[in-house]
Amino acid sequence: MNVGADAAKLRAALRTVAEPGTWLEAEADIAPYLIDHRHLYQGRALGVALPRSVAEVSRLLAWCNTQRVGVVPQGG
Repeated sequence: MNVGADAAKLRAALRTVAEPGTWLEAEADIAPYLIDHRHLYQGRALGVALPRSVAEVSRLLAWCNTQRVGVVPQGG
């Protein structure tokens, strides 16, 4: 299994599901989202979605569910 190729395919697919301007994948862009507010835990992710509507959240989560992609919600 080529994990790098699979990750690239997954990122490309997510780019098509997310609205333009709501999908981040550059390391510098997603870094602030990968650490908890207490700075105790560091995570990793293929990207970060910043949906602007309930409909977009629903579409992203439905797609991730059908593809069996894990999602970690964050909010404040």
